[in-house]
Amino acid sequence: MADHGKPSDNPDSQTQEIPIQPFASARCFAISLGLTNRAQWRQYVRGEFEGFPQIPAEIPKHPDRTYQEQGWEGWKHWLGTEMQHMQAHEQDAH
Repeated sequence: MADHGKPSDNPDSQTQEIPIQPFASARCFAISLGLTNRAQWRQYVRGEFEGFPQIPAEIPKHPDRTYQEQGWEGWKHWLGTEMQHMQAHEQDAH
């Protein structure tokens, strides 16, 4: 379910109503970046990684707050690294 009309947590848009991407769409974007942890996400949203696209206004900078009741399961889930972690453990078991 889309959460349209919710103010973005982008400080440049405090007075504007910007539709926020639904959790699943925003998570796909986050995963596509290839980041591995919360610290890297924070660096990304501050624009500290060269060669990365600027965070779109419809993607929340603080997804843990924005999606808290809409699918949020933690940073590993948001960034898609929980699967990498599980696969590594499966390989170690064999």
